[in-house]
Amino acid sequence: MGRFDKYNVDLKGLKTASLEMEFDLDNAFFGDIEGEEFQKGAVKATVTVKKNRDVYDFTFVLDGVVVVPCDRCLDDLEIEVSTENSLKVKLGDDYADDGDVVIVPEQDGDFNFAWYLYEFIALALPMRRVHAPGKCNHEMTGKLKKHSPDASDDAENGEQLNFRNVLILFADTRNIEGDTEGRLDVTVTGSGDGYYVSDGRYVPIRWSRASDTAELVISGMGGERLTINRGKTFISVVNSSLKGTSSVELNYKIGN
Repeated sequence: MGRFDKYNVDLKGLKTASLEMEFDLDNAFFGDIEGEEFQKGAVKATVTVKKNRDVYDFTFVLDGVVVVPCDRCLDDLEIEVSTENSLKVKLGDDYADDGDVVIVPEQDGDFNFAWYLYEFIALALPMRRVHAPGKCNHEMTGKLKKHSPDASDDAENGEQLNFRNVLILFADTRNIEGDTEGRLDVTVTGSGDGYYVSDGRYVPIRWSRASDTAELVISGMGGERLTINRGKTFISVVNSSLKGTSSVELNYKIGN
C-alpha cells in the first residue's frame, strides 16, 4: 500500500451520489508530501465528494495547526489553520489541471487528492509569519541585528552590502594551522544540507558537488533543482556541527 493510497477516490466506481471522508494529517503526512512551505503539523481534514452528472464536486474542510519557521528569528512557529476549499473534477482523455477543473483520465478513473490537502493549507497561511512580541528567539534575533545594514559595509568604499539571495551551506570547516587572519579550510565537495534565504523567507535545501572543479548543485528537499530569485547572491559556509542550533552566525544582510 502506497503512502497516499487512502487519499484516492475511484470516481468511476463511486456507488453513492455523495461521499464523506475524514483524515488526521500529522507530521508523517507532511513529511512524506515533501512540500517546501512546511513539514510538520496536526490538521483534521474532512473531504466531501458529490457527483453532479459528469462533474465531481470536492469540498475540503481543514482545521488544525502547522509549524513553519518564524520570518524574524527562524525558530519553529505554530500557526492555526481553518479553511474550506472546493475543487471540480471530471473524467476525460488526458490529465489536466487549469486551476478550476481537474481532468482525470477516464481509463484510470482514480483521483488522488493528497497534494491538494497540502496545497490548500499552504494557501491559507499568512504572508508574514512571526512570533508574537517578546516570543522570538532572542539569541538568534540578536545575531541577525548584529549583522544588520549598519554592520554590513563594503570594506573598500564603506557602502552598505545588500543581497537578495543567501545560501547557507553546512560543510566541514577547520582553522588553518598557523594562519593569523582567522581563515578556514572549507570542504565543499560531497553533499550536505543548508538553507536558501530570499525576500525574508527561507527553505531547507540540499547541496552537492562531485569535485573541486564540478558545478555546485542546489536542490530542494524533494530533489528538484532549486530556482534562485534574480538578484545578488551571497554564499555562507557554516560548520556542520552548528546545524540545527540557534548559534549559527548569519554573516549577511538580506536586501531587496
